[in-house]
Amino acid sequence: MTRASLLACVLLATILGGCDLPFGVGSGEEGDGSEVRDRVELESGLVARLYAPERVASGDSFRVRFTAQNVMEEPIQVQTGACWGQPAAFLNGEQVPLVCSFQVCTMQLLTWTLPGKETRERTFNMKASLNASSGTPETEEPAEPGVYTLRTRLDWSVGGQKVEERLEADVRIIGQE
Repeated sequence: MTRASLLACVLLATILGGCDLPFGVGSGEEGDGSEVRDRVELESGLVARLYAPERVASGDSFRVRFTAQNVMEEPIQVQTGACWGQPAAFLNGEQVPLVCSFQVCTMQLLTWTLPGKETRERTFNMKASLNASSGTPETEEPAEPGVYTLRTRLDWSVGGQKVEERLEADVRIIGQE
């Protein structure tokens, strides 16, 4: 490859990188292919949102974001599990081992303060592939096409009050073209 060809490839990649590409490619911000798919607002002033793309190609990577926003002026004390916000994946009502979906979490509890008018975010780099029984990356296989439900549980204590809610987003996994 000549220098001119290499330069053209680099420029094209840079230009395309700034475009809104499908399947959750991007920085995890606006334009990453994800949108607010579910939200819940608690009396304490905490608003939780789940962001996910509507569709992704089998075998492709995508991002899922979970945000907890304090809409009040005063800080909120929150107690969560160590894996807060991480979605579990379901297909036809059965939990499936989608790569980076919630499988097992330690029982460690975290206590943190969410200052007034601030948002805390967690981003999960998922993949439309299934972990095989050994769970190693070498044993991944592309997920079958279908509608997968990503579910995040809010089994928290917020401002001293027990909260049990969940957020869900359906993501259609399509076959590779």
